[in-house]
Amino acid sequence: MITGQTINSIGIVSNANVINLKTNQETFSLDNGSFDIFVSLGDSLQISSIQHITRIITISKKDIANESLKIKLKPNTYVLDEFELKKNHLMGRLTLDVNAVPTNKKDSILRNVMDFSK
Repeated sequence: MITGQTINSIGIVSNANVINLKTNQETFSLDNGSFDIFVSLGDSLQISSIQHITRIITISKKDIANESLKIKLKPNTYVLDEFELKKNHLMGRLTLDVNAVPTNKKDSILRNVMDFSK
């Protein structure tokens, strides 16, 4: 069993997924960034978090002797596609607005595919 802590340049990283790739055992870091997981010499741990770059580390003799790890994650930036926000002149009442919502081809296709009313 090894104890670890996930951090970044600002502080603690909570809810990071930690997976032993050899045994497929997994856990996650707690609110204080700490986690516990069973490892053997040479096992690989994959540490991932949605806002950080995934890291894979290999367990060494030094890690096992110390019985602890401190894993620093680097932030990851996601760039989203541009979108256009249009005024629709909706009233805020569902019964009236449902007929006034403009449709486009993609929405119509999705609506037809996702119609489970029958």
